[in-house]
Amino acid sequence: MTKTFTRKSACLVLFFISFLLYANTLSQGFVWDDHYLIEENPHLQSPREIAHFFTKDFWQNSSVPFNSGFYRPLTLLSFFVNHHLWQGQPFGFHLFNVLLHGINGVFVFLLFVRLSKETRLSFLGALIFLIHPVQTEAVAYIADVNDLLATCFLLFTFHYYLNYAKSSRVRDIVWSLIFFVLSLLSKESAMAGWGLLLLLEWFFISKFNKKDFTRRIPALGLYFLLLLVYIAVRILILGKMNAVTTLENVRYVSVLPSFGLWSHLLTTAKIISLYLKLCFFPWDLSISYVVLPAVTLFSPYAFAAAVAVLSSLALIFLCTKENVRWLSFSLAWFFLSILPLSNLIPISNTIAERFLYLPLIGYAFFLSNAVVLLEKKLKETRAGFVLFSVILLTLIFAFSWKTTSRNFVWGSDFTLFKSALGAAPCAPIAHKNLSVYYFQRQRLREGLEEDEKYRACLSLIQDEYRILRSMVKND
Repeated sequence: MTKTFTRKSACLVLFFISFLLYANTLSQGFVWDDHYLIEENPHLQSPREIAHFFTKDFWQNSSVPFNSGFYRPLTLLSFFVNHHLWQGQPFGFHLFNVLLHGINGVFVFLLFVRLSKETRLSFLGALIFLIHPVQTEAVAYIADVNDLLATCFLLFTFHYYLNYAKSSRVRDIVWSLIFFVLSLLSKESAMAGWGLLLLLEWFFISKFNKKDFTRRIPALGLYFLLLLVYIAVRILILGKMNAVTTLENVRYVSVLPSFGLWSHLLTTAKIISLYLKLCFFPWDLSISYVVLPAVTLFSPYAFAAAVAVLSSLALIFLCTKENVRWLSFSLAWFFLSILPLSNLIPISNTIAERFLYLPLIGYAFFLSNAVVLLEKKLKETRAGFVLFSVILLTLIFAFSWKTTSRNFVWGSDFTLFKSALGAAPCAPIAHKNLSVYYFQRQRLREGLEEDEKYRACLSLIQDEYRILRSMVKND
């Protein structure tokens, strides 16, 4: 009874903390793509448009239709419902995001409890997931509800699968399969969910027992079958189109085409290492990251990135023993969920903080386990325990403060794009959008200045890219 009450209390506390942390977004308006996908979107007016959400490209259902290669009908459906519930006011959309983030935090806690059997560790892990500053983009940015929805449905998928693994009830796996489909219809990256299910099965259900794992292959095969059906439907509706970043695509200038397979792999390692850095040091946050392709192993940051990625992958295989499987599982979760967004297969706008929303669950499980182990080492002495407490509270306070202050950045287009320039002065996306912001307000001189800066930054990046390309040709 006490344990149940404690876990219920933990869920309520986590939800309250999440709401409190993001309450300052509720008074904010629409920013960036919110204008095109929600505020000015004619496709949200009539119920007759709902069918098009399931039969057309995501951005074809916006006020600036173009072929993006995205298929996210449930995200559009959430826009439609919130638009009519709140008469198009941004408050309702922000509230939906904030509540959804809190729900996700609660189910991350429940997932960690089932994996670790420790309430305190699970609470800390869910708290890290909720307050981490990198989450602000996914929560404060209305248009990015797709990451929140996909993760929410995946957490329900895992919840019911774990129930099924314990009880073998058919209704549990049916619900799990339904939620898996819903996650896929929210965002493409949910395809990683099948791999995450395999991780849960291998590490925590079968516990490395091949016989037990094999027994549930037919059930796991159902998820794979649904995944194949989803891919087939997506191809049928969108064709083979994918949102591939190119140097000429001025809408997304975040990662440039690499030079051959070796260069591509090194560039992917750079991107993944940047995501790792954002997890551990989430201070210089931005909506715009530019990654030049690596030419050789000794290109800037390439060697350190390759070492970091290869070391992490090695740990996944080395730490599969019972007492350290948490480390292997955490790293495997992170890499498996970030891989589809790492530009290994080129996608648009590859570097984005919101892409870390699902992978951060792996990071949170890692950090919470590491903190608990550190506590056990230091609590043997009073001074050590005091030091540990100060460090932990400082980390929680720093993350919370950074998140709350970062929310204000998403208050308007101006603050959003100005902030990006503070983190990276040569950010083409920020300059381009600031020029649009000024032109829309008849501030022509400032608009022209920002447009010139945009072109100068784009030219500078193109020049650096050409230099790298010439180096490859000379070799």
